[in-house]
Amino acid sequence: MKFKNIIILLLCLLLTRSYSQQSQKCGKYEFFHQKEKNIWQKIKYKGSELKAISNESNLFLIFDCSSVNISKDNSFLLIRQILSDKFEKDSIEYLSTYEAPYIVIDSDNDAFAPDFVSIQDKKLVFFSNSQGKGEFADDHNLLYEGKKYFFIEDFMEKLPDEVKNKRVILNVDSVEELIQNNPINNKNVRLYNDIAFFLGYKESIYLLQKILEKYPSRVVAYLNIADSYWLSGDKTKAQENYKKYVALMKSQNKEIRKIPNRVWTRIK
Repeated sequence: MKFKNIIILLLCLLLTRSYSQQSQKCGKYEFFHQKEKNIWQKIKYKGSELKAISNESNLFLIFDCSSVNISKDNSFLLIRQILSDKFEKDSIEYLSTYEAPYIVIDSDNDAFAPDFVSIQDKKLVFFSNSQGKGEFADDHNLLYEGKKYFFIEDFMEKLPDEVKNKRVILNVDSVEELIQNNPINNKNVRLYNDIAFFLGYKESIYLLQKILEKYPSRVVAYLNIADSYWLSGDKTKAQENYKKYVALMKSQNKEIRKIPNRVWTRIK
């Protein structure tokens, strides 16, 4: 009888050990293995399974808790999602080089978070008051509507139209973060200028100032920032920038007749 009890005890210990090897707790989250030790499928949050997330189509790459980023309020989880079945062929070697993209999980609602997010020093940073349906996957890729991935350069092509139609709302903090993730350069300065055109005057002024810091001879930026200052009620700064715009038009041999009539009226 004692021997039987010892066997039962050993089996219980073995099962407990096996279970502990197949799960990983990180704060209020618990992850469960699937197929390989670094492949996780089922996720529990505060003891309850995230059923919408824990399905056959969602596999996650977690090496340890340091590869999981959790928001301060614990409601959002930044995690790497496996989008390829190659790991089944040569798991260990493939996982060591696989660049799994980041996604954001809204744990409170058991869903992928409909917000912009970026990775900065392994911290979750949201676009303030953003209403766009997408997430930055990393500094180069992002997850957009329909869980389709785009390079950030491709998304930038879409952004002016998204802002124009108010599908994406950007405040100053959002614009600042966008620039941090995708610095202004020769390839995207036109797009940034277009985005500024559709922003509120406060956000527009901030973005155009950033453009002019890098490109102080960009003529159209002076016209746009002057218009934004005028709308904000700061007519002194508006006139300064209108005059700078006119001066650059002349020095760069641009067609003076293309200067809008409002410029001449406002600098009198």
